[in-house]
Amino acid sequence: MKTFDRLAAVQVRSAGWWIIRISVLTGAGAALAYFYSGWAVPVMVAVLILLREWVTIAAGSSAKSNFLYTLRVDGISVLAVLPESPADRMHIKAGEVIRRVNSEKVYDEASLYRAVQKNSAYCRLDVEDINGELRQAQAALYSNQHHQLGILMINKEQTAPENMHTAQ
Repeated sequence: MKTFDRLAAVQVRSAGWWIIRISVLTGAGAALAYFYSGWAVPVMVAVLILLREWVTIAAGSSAKSNFLYTLRVDGISVLAVLPESPADRMHIKAGEVIRRVNSEKVYDEASLYRAVQKNSAYCRLDVEDINGELRQAQAALYSNQHHQLGILMINKEQTAPENMHTAQ
């Protein structure tokens, strides 16, 4: 199963619930087929095949939506967060989008650095989570840490894998 617009854990959970429902329906169909063997078996087989195909098509339909990890003009997509970094303490997660840093809009690595350095002791982020809800995250920055958030993002100038950068 491929996922394009959701985190893998969310995609697997959604598909898993559908598979559990189909399994319960299969059990009910088996019980029905035991008592009404003439017509129930072909009907249940057809229904189960259609439901399984629907789950496959629904999972693949995410390919038509926006990709989760794409270059954005309205913020910075977070690819990953370094453990024990300020971003980790602010509970920033992969897939979220940073919209503002210290009340300044950010759209690339340079604007992020400028906004973080605006206040060297404190950092406030406006973050859009994977559900599209906005929240604020904030943390104190300590000496020798004024420019280190620990966010992995894509450099907008060149997007080859060797050009991925860390907001250090």
